[in-house]
Amino acid sequence: MKRWLKRIGIGIAALTAVVVVGGVLLYNFGGMSGSVYPDMKPRFEAMVAAGQAQPVQARFVIPIPGCQCHSTDPVLTAQHSRRHMNECGKCHSTSPAHMEPGVQ
Repeated sequence: MKRWLKRIGIGIAALTAVVVVGGVLLYNFGGMSGSVYPDMKPRFEAMVAAGQAQPVQARFVIPIPGCQCHSTDPVLTAQHSRRHMNECGKCHSTSPAHMEPGVQ
């Protein structure tokens, strides 16, 4: 009985550690999985090719399903696609939303 409880305790501790590590990784490296509008990426690439927008720096981002940008602006969508989850609060926690100084 004592061995059985010990194994259950080790299993729970291991599962907890995996969940915590996964949460930390997603918080630090997780980001938007795309746009709700499927034509945003080609529109942004066309704007960059035409010189109307600056390319967005590539970053390591783990796409989180369901985390999508609802903007119809291709540049804003491209910028959001390279942000990490820990950066969302800079704009999305302000009241009124998106009114932080320097954010348009």
